[in-house]
Amino acid sequence: FGGIHGFTISRQPNRTTIAFAGSNVTLSWNLILTPKEKTEKLEVWFGTWDNHNKFIGTFLKKFTLANNLISDETENISKAKRWHWNGNVSRTYAIAYQLTNAQHDDAGNYGIRVRVDTWPPEMQSKGPFSLAVREPPVKPTVDTRNLTREVVESGKLNISCRLILEGAPLVVWTKNNIPLKVSRNKYLVIERVNRSQSGNYACVSVAKSANQTSAITTVDVLCRYRNPKCTQDSVSCVFQLLDAPSMRSKKIISLTVKKGTKVNLRCEADGNPHPTFTWHENSYLVSSGFNSSWNMSILILEHTAYKDFARFVCTAKNRVGWDALTFNVQYARATEPTSRPLLASQTAMVTFQTEKGW
Repeated sequence: FGGIHGFTISRQPNRTTIAFAGSNVTLSWNLILTPKEKTEKLEVWFGTWDNHNKFIGTFLKKFTLANNLISDETENISKAKRWHWNGNVSRTYAIAYQLTNAQHDDAGNYGIRVRVDTWPPEMQSKGPFSLAVREPPVKPTVDTRNLTREVVESGKLNISCRLILEGAPLVVWTKNNIPLKVSRNKYLVIERVNRSQSGNYACVSVAKSANQTSAITTVDVLCRYRNPKCTQDSVSCVFQLLDAPSMRSKKIISLTVKKGTKVNLRCEADGNPHPTFTWHENSYLVSSGFNSSWNMSILILEHTAYKDFARFVCTAKNRVGWDALTFNVQYARATEPTSRPLLASQTAMVTFQTEKGW
């Protein structure tokens, strides 16, 4: 996981990754790109790795990011259909694929090839991950399920590494596929958790014989705030712990802006667990160009000179439910009357109502 400079690929240490038959396992690489490279077309090929020639032997998946739109293609072979994209290129540029229901014929070497559409184009290959698939013990000692944990904000979070740690190996904790902490302790402890620490946690044991990666523990931090509908001073009124989405304002906002101007579309949501934000433009997923926090997401539109109309949808979703807000953006020529660009103060609110019983 060392320091990276320029267009470079890093991955977990060069060891064999072990998966039990029927379990899930994730292989991940991290990209470090220059600001210029982040604006160009990015292509990632994933497949089996030829150790002798140092390149991909059989292509399984192809991921493309271009003009803020992503596509994920799968080769029409049975081996490719259980590999699923699990990365994040909107902020962290983490390339990750998860194999579901690992089988013995999945064992082998895997790598990636990355191309950035600069001039001249840059291309790098990285491998291998050596994947070994073994039969689980008669009495399973490794929990291979992806689990969800809930903890109230300011409470104590304690996650156990769900692996067999023999010989006190080095344990690397990751959050959303990014290294978080290195230790020889099988527990990750956060004394006072906050809402920004929600995410997907896993541990990697690094030993001389082989590496092992645990299943994912998804942590949802439940936010503390007073129920505004309560008038009496009782324990049941102090905190709302589960919220389902509902729109406070109208669900469609229409605006007209001058071509070439910068526009900020802002979407706010409050919920427990805190919602995840996604944006779509004309039904296509937007993978970059927005900033999100635990209760807000702002989509920044800067290149508006070649469009006449676009529809943007902000979706806020948690395990209780979801809601969406649509922005209809009409682009006008310089001679046409326009509205002011949508500023951060012009907010579209997505709010959450309390579940009955709290």
